[in-house]
Amino acid sequence: MAQPQQKTFLVDAGWDSISEAHRFSHDAMATTFEVIIAHNDTRYARQAAAAAFDELDRLEAEFSRFIENSDISRINNLAANQPLTIGLDTFECLQLSARIYGETKGAFDITVGSLLDCWLNDDKAMRTPSKEQLTLARQHTGTHLFTLDESEHTVRLSTDGVEIDLGAVGKGYALGRMAKLLRDWSIDTALIPAASVRSWPSVRRPEQKAGPSR
Repeated sequence: MAQPQQKTFLVDAGWDSISEAHRFSHDAMATTFEVIIAHNDTRYARQAAAAAFDELDRLEAEFSRFIENSDISRINNLAANQPLTIGLDTFECLQLSARIYGETKGAFDITVGSLLDCWLNDDKAMRTPSKEQLTLARQHTGTHLFTLDESEHTVRLSTDGVEIDLGAVGKGYALGRMAKLLRDWSIDTALIPAASVRSWPSVRRPEQKAGPSR
């Protein structure tokens, strides 16, 4: 029997008006993530938030192009026509990115790093690239330059020098996984925003966490 689809409830009032709301934050993926939980047990809410942040850190270790040996770093250093086995989370993000690339006719593209670098000096100041530099960058830009094998969970590049940055796709995927984890912890009411803004002080994680309630 099919499970009924869960409804999404939006709160019109401010969170300050909700009793027993607990707010936590954590820096990851070059931004600040927050977990706001309405629960009558402060300790349990804190532990659930810490578990969600652990999942976030795990995903960042796979998604970040700045972390050595992450899935994305290994792809960005991959030689052409060599299959590379990657984790399920990274594979799903690449699948989603490829789909959006097609739906937007290339307007959304996670491989624009080489093209963007053409317009920046080493100090990130703007510059005007030559036609030759732009041509070379365009040859390494386009989600069509990688192919995915779902049966093997591998990715293959058609040319060297493709630079992938999951960016907002990785952040959105992480938010979804964090929300699922909070549901596993039987958290019924929560909000998980992520933005590059000043946030509440980060919480110290407990050394031992209680498991999800059943």
